[in-house]
Order: sequence, then structure tokens, then C-alpha cells
Amino acid sequence: RDTMATPMLTARATARRFSSVLSFACVFAFVVAANISPASAASEDCAFTWTGSDRELSCCSVENCFRDRDVQKWSAYNATTCTNAVDSCSCNASSTAGLCNCGAGFRLVKQDTRDDDGNVIVALRYTYCTRCGEGQYSPEDDNKNCLNCGVVNHNGEHTRKPDPSLCAQGACFYNTRADPAGSFEECQARLTCRARYGKPQCEMCDRGTWSAAGLINTTTCEPCLDRLEHGEFRGVGAKDQNCRDANAWCYPGAAGNDCTNCTTGKYPRAKNETRPLEEDGSGWATYSQCVSCPQLAKWTASWTGEYFGGPNENKRTLGQYVDAVLLATYADCAANARCVPGSGSSLGSSENFCDECADDEYSEGGLNAKCKACPELGDRGFYSTNGATSVADPEGLSCLSNQRCKAGYGGPACQQCPTGTYSEVNLISEDGNYTAEGNASCLPCPALSGNGHYAEGPVLFSEESCAKARSCDAKHGGAACLECELDEFSAGGMTDQFCNECTDGPGAGSFVGGPFTSQEECDANWVCSAGYGGEDCSPCDSGEYSEGGSRANCTICPTLTAGEYVDTGGTRVSQESCLISQKCRAGYGGEGCEQCETGFYSTGDDLGTSGCQQCPDLNGNGTYIEGPELKWDQATKDTDQTRCLAARNCNAGNSGEDESCRTCPRGHFSTGGTSPCVKCQELQGGEQSRYMRGVGGNDANCNNIRLCAPGHDYNTPTCEPCAIGWYSEGDTNTCSECPTIDSGAGNYTDFGTKDTCEDARNCKKGYDGQTESCTVCNNGWYSEGEQDTCHECPTLEPWGYTSFGTEPACAAVRNCPASRDGTTATCELCHASQWSAGGASGCEPCDDLGDRGEYIGPGEDDTCKSVRNCKPGYDGTDSTCKACDTGFWSLGGNTPCERCPAMYVGLFLGPLFPGGSGVYSTFGTDPTCANARVCNPGFNGAETVTIFS
Repeated sequence: RDTMATPMLTARATARRFSSVLSFACVFAFVVAANISPASAASEDCAFTWTGSDRELSCCSVENCFRDRDVQKWSAYNATTCTNAVDSCSCNASSTAGLCNCGAGFRLVKQDTRDDDGNVIVALRYTYCTRCGEGQYSPEDDNKNCLNCGVVNHNGEHTRKPDPSLCAQGACFYNTRADPAGSFEECQARLTCRARYGKPQCEMCDRGTWSAAGLINTTTCEPCLDRLEHGEFRGVGAKDQNCRDANAWCYPGAAGNDCTNCTTGKYPRAKNETRPLEEDGSGWATYSQCVSCPQLAKWTASWTGEYFGGPNENKRTLGQYVDAVLLATYADCAANARCVPGSGSSLGSSENFCDECADDEYSEGGLNAKCKACPELGDRGFYSTNGATSVADPEGLSCLSNQRCKAGYGGPACQQCPTGTYSEVNLISEDGNYTAEGNASCLPCPALSGNGHYAEGPVLFSEESCAKARSCDAKHGGAACLECELDEFSAGGMTDQFCNECTDGPGAGSFVGGPFTSQEECDANWVCSAGYGGEDCSPCDSGEYSEGGSRANCTICPTLTAGEYVDTGGTRVSQESCLISQKCRAGYGGEGCEQCETGFYSTGDDLGTSGCQQCPDLNGNGTYIEGPELKWDQATKDTDQTRCLAARNCNAGNSGEDESCRTCPRGHFSTGGTSPCVKCQELQGGEQSRYMRGVGGNDANCNNIRLCAPGHDYNTPTCEPCAIGWYSEGDTNTCSECPTIDSGAGNYTDFGTKDTCEDARNCKKGYDGQTESCTVCNNGWYSEGEQDTCHECPTLEPWGYTSFGTEPACAAVRNCPASRDGTTATCELCHASQWSAGGASGCEPCDDLGDRGEYIGPGEDDTCKSVRNCKPGYDGTDSTCKACDTGFWSLGGNTPCERCPAMYVGLFLGPLFPGGSGVYSTFGTDPTCANARVCNPGFNGAETVTIFS
């Protein structure tokens, strides 16, 4: 109700605006309430509606009871009656007009309506009932005031407190607020132990037990729930089973209400003070909490390792606390801090919280790690970075990797570099020049290859500075004391450290036996170059040569058979080089200008041994004729190769007009010699008839290069087609006769292209076109002729076929039995009134019987006799069941007509009865012919009268 009333009473103006609507709602609510049973009306929680004023809500089912927005209680209004309206609309029968009649344990409250300034607008406009307080009661017949029911004070007045003889002070109370009392006795009956106290007289519960508030002498103390993981209860008097208000004493390393173990890196500490459970510090009270040990980290703006925290925090982890180890006190934090390499307690520090080691310290990390001093460097260098993890670990940050040595010093602890070594400068500062960080090795000066040494002297700080200590051996020089070149000299030592170039001697020559120790030694070892000779090393004349190496004179070249040496402007350095300047006469060439061989020619214009040139290569397609026409002399020499052409003898199939006897084009022939290539004849057989590629014909028929198409005769110059019934597989094959086809089984329609002639074979239908002789197909198999093979006819069990078929259905050779349709693939049974003789025959209609009879199934011949069923009185031997003649009878079916019994009186009585005993009017349907008998007067029609004479 309260949640519904608040929004409805928010504004007076709103209430007026909707008063008419809500009045209707109230009427509706009363109508609904009228249908409620009397038993439920007393406790009904009915809906609110506006009535009379914008300030009140009424209970629709109880007259004159209202719930005001201001007081938020049920009350009587304007001297009307509302009985016992406290939390619902239930009312008692009697009341004082204008006042609520409150129930037992309640008192009446009167209230005026006042404005915002406190002025009374309507006096005693509201009255309502409210509960009496703790330790009070109110009789139902006089509930204007609440009376105390506790112990009497020194003034003789009752108080609200219980008698101390009943329970310890503060341990019990009269619970009349929750359970209103209407008399002094009822008040005494509501004496209740407070939480944490129990029977017999509300005594304090023992440690580890609890009790909720309850009536005295009935409330007991119960054990607390076993919720402490690592601790025990030391406090008493909990008010619920969780005992969270009872002091829980935790074991070392645990804290909080449930005594849970502190996580890694945390230890228990009181929230407001440090207070151990026992004097020996064996535990902590429940008001303790787990707090973090000092952080093992360092904030830095430049470190790029592992970071934690937000984007503005650069945090480097320097260690971690040992996992699964409970820390009881702050002192345990330091004892269980495992530092990362490079961190530990600083030198002289009493606590270990993983500080980063200084730049001249190192730590290998671990528990209780200490920062240790790196090797002392003195004035030889300094350490540049803190946090070293070892003295000289090559894989990590170490003292060695952090050191910077002075130039000229290196290695562990920056020792002075040995003789012949140096250390490079990496850092130039006001304090001096230093190497790069790390193990600055002393680098060797350039190797002297065993041809010198470095002298002891000043410190060397670069490769260039090595030169001032270098001393090379004689004939050696440079940074590595390398041996001088053959045309250089050096005296060696520290004063002459470089190789000097010798001054050249006379003419064209070079130095031998170098290097040397002086210029004088250079002059004594000057010799002439190849092609030069004499003391002045001058060039050799035409027809002379010199291999050099001395100052000897030039040697004369070998004598030529038919030629001379000419001046080429170059030098001849050996006997072989004389050949370069020789010039042979036409028709001569090679070393010594010998006469050219067959197939070679010389014009006499070339120098050297290349005077004889080979005629064009005939590539095996011909030869040159031996004779003097290929050997020129000076008087008849030519300037081209026309004589080579005249001496050619090309092979057949090659062009005699081509300088290299090139093979005739495809489809051309040549008879050889100097004959040209001529086109071969056109071939029959289309593109499959052709001439071989890359080979020329050797006669006019081009037999050696002709390839005929399949079905064409190689023995004909133009690949003529084979005759019908003959075949050829093409290329160089001739025509042969095709295999013989059985008589009447088929024939050949063209020439064949294979030895089987299958592409020209034309077998008749029912014969196997895949056999050479057109073999007839077996019974129950068919072929559609030409090259078609035999295929099995459709299954026709159990009757099969009479012969081979000529089409897939094999309809013409079906072996269907009589009365079955031979035109169907499965010999289906003919319909009644149809007949079939079987085989491949179809079903034919039997004769029409009209209404004279019917067929009981399909017939096996054209008479349909076996299935004809004529009606009685009709001739069963007739194909149409015609009616029997008058005086004849038939039982029907396929029986014949027979004569009815004779009706006569005999010879003796004949004269007396000239008309006989009677006559037959139609055919009979049984042997008595009773249906057809017509008796004369005086004769019994029931039987035939026969009187013999």
C-alpha cells in the first residue's frame, strides 16, 4: 500500500484533476469487495482511492478508516469511527466516535493538522494507534496510555527494566514491542533473553557458542558453525550461527572473520593496531587483516622491461615473495623475498627487500640475496649500469658487461693491454677516453706475418696508433709488415716502415729476384721483357723473337715454305709467336705456310696459321672433289669461295644449289650432285598422307619419304585408295585383302584402315559387328548391324527367345506361350476375350458373344474354345454361342446342342390324338427342356408322356 500511496499523493492539484476518475475506481473497488467472503474481508488489503480530500486514502472495504499521507498510518477521520486500524483495514465492532479504538498493547495518538509554519489548521483531525514500547503494556479496554511492567524503582514506580533477580543486568528484556501485551501478566510472560545469552537465567554463552534472542528458560546456546579455516573461536556470545560477532583467533599467517590464509606476499596485521593473540605472537584477533609486504619493484621512466600498473607507471619487478609460504609477521616478509638477479639488500642494509644493486655491485638473486661488490677498477675505468647479476656471466647483465675501461686497458678489471694490442675508444668525456660497455678486449695490432714485431712503448688506443710501435724486417713494410712487391725495396726497422718503388732500367724490361733492400740492388736485377733484347732492351726486328729474362740478343724465326714474316707492330716473345706475323701465299697456310688440304682454301690475305680456311660444312649431305681447283696460287687466287661451290658433290635428297648441300624442303626431291630440289607429286588420302619432315626425296617418286594414310596403297606414287574389301594400315604398307565375311552375314562398304577392316565392315542385324566374319548372335542376343556387337536381350524368364534379335527389345524372336502377348517385353497375359498363339504374336480379340455367353480367360487359338462359356440353351461348339434350335437343349459352357425328349403318343393312340401330346416353343436349357415344353390339352406339362405302340 505504501508504494502505491506515495506516487498518488505527490501533488494536491493532480489529485483534484483526477478525482472524478478515482471516485469511479472506488465504486468499482467496493463492487469487488462486495463479492469477498466474510472470512477474508477482515484481513483484506484493499486498494486505495481518493475520497473527500486530496490528503487522505481510504480503505474501500472498511468504512471511515483512512491512511493519511502525512502520518502514514490508518486512523479515524473527523470524528468518525475506525477500530484497531494499525496495519490493515480490519476493525472491531465498538469504538468511541471520532477516536480509534486501539487493541491490547497499543496506545491512542491524537494529531492536529498544521500548516508549514506550525499553526493548527484542524484540531484533532487525525487519531491513530501506535505500539507500546519495550517493557510496556496497554489493556484493551483502556488503551489511551502505555504502562510499565518492570521492576519498581525507589519512588515506588514501575520501570521498563526486568528484576535483576530474574537475569543479569542487560541480559534480558520484555519483548513487548514485537509482541504487544495487554496486561502486566502478559508482559511478564514476554521476558526474553538477549542474543548471546541462554538459559537458565540468560547467562552469557560459552566461547564458540551462540544464541538468538528468545524467551527466558527456553533459549539455549548452540555451537557456532565450523567456518574457520585456520583458527578457533576465543570470544563468547555470538548472536547467529556464523558467530561473526564472536572473536575468532586466527593461526599464524591467517586473518579476517573466517581466518583464511593470507596470499603470497601478504601477512596478518590488526586494522588499527598491532596486537598479538598471545604473548608469544601465536595468532591474531579477527579484527586483523592481510596486508601486503613491501613491493619488490622499482618505478623508472626509462626501463623497458616488464611493466605493471597504468599507462603512466613504469614498474620493474625486482623480486617476488615465495609462493605457498605463510608470513606471520612483517619480519617474515624480508626472510621470504626472492630477489631477481641484479637485486638484493644493499651493502650494510639490515633488511632485504630486493633493492636494485648499485652500478659497482651485483647480485645473483634468490632468497636473502645480498648485493656484492664488483672487482675494484681504480683509475683504470668505471661501472656504468646498476643491477648486475654476476661478475662475468656472458649471457646476462654482469659487472664485466657494465665496465668501461680507459683507452689502452681491457679485459676483466680493466688491465693494461699487452704489447702489440690496443683497446678502442667508445666514450670521450672530461675524465678521459673510455671503451664501450662490457668486456673490452685488447685487440691485436695488425699481424706482421712473422716479418716484424711491436716494440714496448706507450699505450695503444687504436689500430692506427699501432704504427708507432711497429718494426718491420728488411724487404717488408706497411701496416702488416708484408713482403714488398718484386719491383720494391725496403731496409726495414722502425725508421723505414714502408716499401719503396724501384726506378726502372733502360728500354722495355722488369726487375727479377725482388724485393730488394736498396735502389742499387734494383738496378743490378733489371732484365729485358719478352720481344726485346740487347743491353738497351730494344724491340726485336721483323722475323726475330725474344723470350726475355735477360739482356741477350733476339733469335731469328723459322723459315717459311711459301710466305714471309711481316711487321705487325707487335713483339714476338717466342718461336710460336712468330706464326702470328707470318703471311702465306694463296693456296698455302698453317705453320711454315704448307699447301692447303682438300676441302680447304687460302686467299693469301690472312696472317698467322689461319691462312687455310675450311670450305662450308656440308653436314654429311655431300663431299668435296679432290683436285687442284681448291688450291690457289698467287696468279689465279680468287676473293670468294666460288671454287668450293664448283667442287661440291651433294647427296641425293639435298639441294645442289645450296653452298652447304642443305636438305630439300618437306615434299621435295633431288637426285644429288648440283641438282636443285623439285616438288614431289600430290598425295591422296588427305592430311594423313604426307612426306617425311627433314628428309628429301632421292628420286622422282619420292619413295623414301612418302607416307600414305591408312586405307591407301604405298605401292602407288600418289597413295591411291585401296579397293573395297581391302585394307592398309598406312605409312609404307601396301593394300591387303580384308578377312572373309560369312555368306549372307554382311559385306564391306569401303576400304579398311586396320587389319581387321572393322571400320569398313557392314554386318547385318543379328550378326556380331565386332567379329571379323560377322558371326551370328546366339539365341536371346541381338545386334543392330554394321559394327555393333551382340548384346543380351532383356530377361524373359522362363520362356526365352526363339532366335537372335535385330533390335534391343528382341520383340520379333520372343518365345511367349499361347494366350500371352508377344508384343510386350515380359509376355504379359492377354485379357479375357483375347487370344494369342504365343511366340512374338500379339493379343487378338475373340469372336463377340454378345449376351449369349462370356470368356473366362484368354484363349490359346483363334477359336477361344477353351475359355468360351456359353449360356444354357446356346451352342458351346459355335464360335459365337448361337442359340440352339427349337426342340434342342444345351447346358452351356462349351457343350453342343442336343435334341429335347420326343413328345408323342405312339401308333396306337395316335389316331386319337392327331396333334400329339405337345410341342417345343424354343430351345431348352437342360435335358428336360421343361422351359420350352408346351403340352396339348389333356396332357400333364410336368413330364413328358411317351406311349409306345
